[in-house]
Amino acid sequence: MTYPTPHGDKLRALLENNNLPTSDRPGVDIALERYEAWITEMQALDGVGRSLVEPLVMSLNRYKKLIDLDLIFDSKNDFLYRQKGQLKLDNSVLEEFLTLENFGRKARILPMLLQKSRRTSTRRCFRRRALPLTI
Repeated sequence: MTYPTPHGDKLRALLENNNLPTSDRPGVDIALERYEAWITEMQALDGVGRSLVEPLVMSLNRYKKLIDLDLIFDSKNDFLYRQKGQLKLDNSVLEEFLTLENFGRKARILPMLLQKSRRTSTRRCFRRRALPLTI
């Protein structure tokens, strides 16, 4: 079964975008390579349930920094920064991470943990502060 890869698809489409400045193409190529490494890293993680949350979020934070700072913010051109809302590169990282469709039996770990914490408004507030989902 093939799962959707919204972020990977956006990176590949960006390389096909004629408006992408030539000087940004190497950065997008690097981001695509690191994207593949990020997916492989998360798939290789061992553990179940809560023991996976911290390593998954740490991996997400490292990769998100690459996209937000190294690729978009540090670009010598304004194209990626100006088109951030249109391209949705940064948002698609979170979209792909939160669905975790690429991780087989790990696919429901975060949604299950988040669902359990949403039972009441008081518990949601308490659990939100306890979950290490900062970027």
